[in-house]
Formats: sequence, C-alpha cells, structure tokens
Amino acid sequence: MIKNRDIVMVGLASLDSRIGSNAINLAHVFSKHNRVLYVNYPMDRLTLWRERHDPIIQKRKKIIKGELPDLEQIN
Repeated sequence: MIKNRDIVMVGLASLDSRIGSNAINLAHVFSKHNRVLYVNYPMDRLTLWRERHDPIIQKRKKIIKGELPDLEQIN
C-alpha cells in the first residue's frame, strides 16, 4: 500500500460527475493514506453550450470565472 505520498491524478471523468469511474474510485482509495490532487478534464465548448442549464456545468463555469474556489477538499 502506498502511504504518505502526494499523488496527482488526471482522469477523463469529472470528479463531480454523476457517473462513477475507476479513476475517481482509485482517488478516493488513495486519499485514505495520501494527499491526492484530482484534476478534472477541461470543459469543451459544446458541453458548455449543450448542458448550460445543468447545475454541475454552472458550478464549473463559476469556478472558471473565479467566482468559486478552484480547489475543493473532499475528505
């Protein structure tokens, strides 16, 4: 088991996604004994436009604009 490390994870699934993924599950497991920074994939323009009324997309737009903090502690 890896312990007391700083781990950076980049996944195709967004951490705030409604659908789980292996990368997100691994990040949660690693975070039990390590510090983990999970980097969300960048938003593409089509998703921003198509899902503009989705609360998750609206939150990410506020983060991009600097209205909300860009780092969020999960556990």
